[in-house]
Amino acid sequence: MRLPLLLSFLVSTSAVFAQQSSSDYLVKTNGDTLRGRVQLNSGKGTIRLFRPGQPAADFSAGEARSYGGARGPAGVSRLVGRQGTPHFVVPLVEGPVSLFAGENEQRDKRFYLQVPDSSYVIEVQPLTYQLTLARQLGDCTTLEIGSNAFQRRYPYSQSHLAALVMDYNRCRTPQAPSHLVKHDSGLRAAWGVKAGINSVRFDLNVPSFANGPHTGTVGYQAGLMLNLYGRSHFSAQMEAVYTTLRSAYGQFDLYAYNSGSPTNTVTANVHYSQVQLPLLLRYSVGHGVFRPFVNAGPLVAVNFGNTSTTSFPLTKMADQPIETGTLNYGYAAGAGAWLKLPALPALTAELRYSQLENNGEKVNFNAYNVVKCQLIRLDVGLLF
Repeated sequence: MRLPLLLSFLVSTSAVFAQQSSSDYLVKTNGDTLRGRVQLNSGKGTIRLFRPGQPAADFSAGEARSYGGARGPAGVSRLVGRQGTPHFVVPLVEGPVSLFAGENEQRDKRFYLQVPDSSYVIEVQPLTYQLTLARQLGDCTTLEIGSNAFQRRYPYSQSHLAALVMDYNRCRTPQAPSHLVKHDSGLRAAWGVKAGINSVRFDLNVPSFANGPHTGTVGYQAGLMLNLYGRSHFSAQMEAVYTTLRSAYGQFDLYAYNSGSPTNTVTANVHYSQVQLPLLLRYSVGHGVFRPFVNAGPLVAVNFGNTSTTSFPLTKMADQPIETGTLNYGYAAGAGAWLKLPALPALTAELRYSQLENNGEKVNFNAYNVVKCQLIRLDVGLLF
């Protein structure tokens, strides 16, 4: 079965990211180093530091010198322009001439150069980048700045400008070290287990089943989850969840429905299992003890163990199978909360709605078929 392989992949992947889960750092302008969890305040030009047992604190680029994690710096403070204001920028190349990436006042992505003996960085705008480069790097004639060959070799992109700065430093100061910066992206992972109950409603290819009594709808699910998060409120969650689905319909007078003469009744008992594989985009509020969230995303399910049948209690007709297909596609959306206490796993609870449809594969058109199922589930879990 594919389930053990998938669960093994989730566990091994989470173990890799867990090695990067050490706390972030922030260096203040006075040299003090603070440790905790760093979150970027998008659009405000500040960063927020969360430390256990202390209130969250915001720092501007004038108050913090740098921040990052175990793999290196994620951002540094630099003065933009001789008379400008400090901004947080991401280091890309470190050397006699250094290169950074960041956003300008209009929140447009830009690149910045810092030349030797300069305390500020120079913005490289896309429309005039060759003119800026000619002024700052024009003393290396082998680069042929302004030529057609230069434009083809060094277009306005991160990788090409990084290569340009590295080539310039080798040209002008080959004895000085120059290297690409390995910065900390802030990506972290939390893996966990979850379990819960569900209630499902099926749409069969005989719609009038839905008009009969609907009973026995409770199933259960259990599985693993992997949450990948960074320095924002957004995260991505992958899951592999074993789910049982069941429901009973009846009694429905089938022939009266078809011909108007009551001659037989039929009941439907739907019961099968599936592995659900959702990929969810999650938005969480806050980084404190209690963190509400909402999420949504696509969902794929692999069906197996189908024992669904229709029965005819007034005749001696044999039970007929109800087909489900192998793959179902759909979507899932839910809301819940994390409860995160210091030194303990996070306790999660979520109420989720999912809708799945048959992928259109050919099934026996003479048999009853599950066309669609709608699922409401309640999960609790632990994130480590």
